[in-house]
Amino acid sequence: MNAEIEKLIDFALADGLISDKEREIIRRKAEKLGEDPDEAEMILDAKLAMQNQDAVPSTPQSPPPVAAPPPTPPPAVPPPTQKQKSSKAGDIMTCPACGATANSMELSCGECGHEFRGVESATSINLLYDELQKIEEMERSRKRSFLEKIDGDMGVQKNIASRQASAISSFPVPNTKEDILEFLSIAYSEANKKLSLFINHAHPDAILKKAWKAKCEQLIIKARFSMKENDPRCKEVDSFAKGLNI
Repeated sequence: MNAEIEKLIDFALADGLISDKEREIIRRKAEKLGEDPDEAEMILDAKLAMQNQDAVPSTPQSPPPVAAPPPTPPPAVPPPTQKQKSSKAGDIMTCPACGATANSMELSCGECGHEFRGVESATSINLLYDELQKIEEMERSRKRSFLEKIDGDMGVQKNIASRQASAISSFPVPNTKEDILEFLSIAYSEANKKLSLFINHAHPDAILKKAWKAKCEQLIIKARFSMKENDPRCKEVDSFAKGLNI
């Protein structure tokens, strides 16, 4: 059998599974090199059977039964606090100053004017970057299938970009004006990056650029919805919108 076909078979067996697509690739390669495709598939099945046989572990002797420990009582659940905080848009929150209810989209209380602030939202952009870093690390350490190995590093980068774009899209928008502007300024720099003319819409950089621009639109909408017309920070928001043609 041709050495190139043997190498292709070994690649297909790397993950212990053979898909119909991988079989078809091996058969086409055999025909192209003048080999018998049925013989190539027979060798593939034989190697797969040997690999599966080697992977079957010996049955260990069962240990004697051990008496189960008494069940542990469930931990006590503390009563809910007055303010139920949530990062989802549309949830209801309670003003800590006057006790009035307000939608989480609001930046200040409609009853007393208290501006909502939170320690968690102040670090939201840092939390997002941490999440994007974890996605990249997990994707690069994941075991690749045969077809993914053929795609090479570009395929890995596309998978990372797609997952990161989804994380950017679903990440909650902060609730305070200062945090919105901080988030918006960083998202704007990502969305306004210049890409090469040779990069198409399916390139990883183009995928992320589109996701950051969509996040900027969310931030700008919430900023305009929450700020008064005479707020000087509205001009800063408008400048971001103009720079992105939003």
